[in-house]
Amino acid sequence: ADMAVPVRGHGTMSAASFFGRLDAGEALYLADVPLAIHFPWLFDEVAVPAYFLHDFAHRTRRRLSIMHDTPSLFVGGAGTTSALHVDQMCSNFWMYLGEGAKRWITFHPDDAPLLSPTWDAPEQIHRFAPLAQLESDAQSAASLRQA
Repeated sequence: ADMAVPVRGHGTMSAASFFGRLDAGEALYLADVPLAIHFPWLFDEVAVPAYFLHDFAHRTRRRLSIMHDTPSLFVGGAGTTSALHVDQMCSNFWMYLGEGAKRWITFHPDDAPLLSPTWDAPEQIHRFAPLAQLESDAQSAASLRQA
């Protein structure tokens, strides 16, 4: 059966529709989709290093609601982006890039307050304004230069 998947900015659509539109060149982004729930067959196709299959979400005394959400899948078309953010629970992860290129901008965790974070309650993550916006504001730019 064709599974419905959450597509950033488009709600949900069938996986077949997502990949068909992606192949047609549409700039769609599938973000943080749990493999075990949506694409369990990928475990037969991609060897995820054992360390990442049993991350901190699986190693807590109390069962976390996110334990079946990792590992997860991200698929983006050409030109898609993800804004500067800190992942839920300040987690870290392993990323496999199958095709194309990805540009990373990283900052030391101690510098996060200098980047004017805001709390995104529904997503449970800290988000930051785009770097160009931070650079255009005098006070934010001064803080950014210290980061």
